[in-house]
Amino acid sequence: LNLIKNSLRELANSVDIKNSIFETVVSIVSGYVSQKFIVNSKSSTMKKILGVLMQFGVTSFVSKKSEEVGNFLSNFINRLFTPAEVEE
Repeated sequence: LNLIKNSLRELANSVDIKNSIFETVVSIVSGYVSQKFIVNSKSSTMKKILGVLMQFGVTSFVSKKSEEVGNFLSNFINRLFTPAEVEE
């Protein structure tokens, strides 16, 4: 029982696993959001198929370029929440 607890603690504290989970979540969410830009509940069948293909493509792209996407998002968030310097 202690062996299982210790193994689970090690997994929970592993930076690699946390990064992997984060990258997976970001790629899935970005694909889902991109699909929702195209497809709504009243969309035609063809539009729904295109939405699914776009979701797959965006998810695949983001998962392959996860480091670049992560850097872009962190820079974007930093610029968004950092007050602009006012020149006098």
